[in-house]
Amino acid sequence: MNNQTQRSGMYWASIAAIVLSVLAIIFTFTRTSSVPQDGQSVTQGETLSRVLREKKVRVGVVPYAPIVAVDPATKKVSGYAIDTMDAIGKAGGFTVEYEVVDWSTMNASLASGKIDAVVSAIFKNPVRAKEFAFTTPTMYFGLSAVARRDDQTIQTVADLKKPGLKVAVLAGEAGEEYVKRFMPQAEVTVLTGSDLTVPMMEVVSGRAQLAFGDLATTRRFAVNNNTVRDVFSSDPLNVSSAGFMLRRDDAAWVEFLNVGIESLLLSGELDELEEKYNQDGIWMPVKKPWK
Repeated sequence: MNNQTQRSGMYWASIAAIVLSVLAIIFTFTRTSSVPQDGQSVTQGETLSRVLREKKVRVGVVPYAPIVAVDPATKKVSGYAIDTMDAIGKAGGFTVEYEVVDWSTMNASLASGKIDAVVSAIFKNPVRAKEFAFTTPTMYFGLSAVARRDDQTIQTVADLKKPGLKVAVLAGEAGEEYVKRFMPQAEVTVLTGSDLTVPMMEVVSGRAQLAFGDLATTRRFAVNNNTVRDVFSSDPLNVSSAGFMLRRDDAAWVEFLNVGIESLLLSGELDELEEKYNQDGIWMPVKKPWK
């Protein structure tokens, strides 16, 4: 091999080494990048490593007492989901910071990396599962609806198929998904916010004939508002499991939270939280495997 050939081979070998080094740096930077600023994309899959390294995590919560309650004076959060997440954080050696979101903003906050989980009673359904992952269920809810007491035209599931029904739902909530799927001929008003009773006030005012909500909310609302009735209280439209919502591809983070929830269930700590927060039977609890 002559000198020119040798020099050419060394040149291309050097170029190859430089390219590989640059690619390695890019890969390392991508894998170890921290939480991005709002509006930037988020790197998937490294949440657990970052949380354990920084010993803190920021999660979103949707107010729905007693699962999540916000003190109006201090803005401090409390409730079943808060105690559950705090217990998992304590076991994992990290602190938990909470940010209040609502049903219409939680998806964007999670996807952007502003938060690393939505720690509330988030209903698991195929629509949400297209974009996000979920922990093992922490509770179960039935779905019902309220109608005016002086309107007896809606009695059964078959009545929901009537064309032109005026329905109020909350954006991002399970009732909206039910209406989209099973009531294509309804006239739907979609409202925003975190107060699950807002659509039901549309029924009270006469602007809507029907408003959907989880069974606990519809029951309480009907008790406190004698102008409406809980249509499906004795036979819920369907039962949904609820848990924490996370970014898809965060498999290690999901598994960590699943282990934390299971540990609390098997140790009896979730039973204690049930006794503290679910005295009115707002949700159906997760049972131990041997019960």
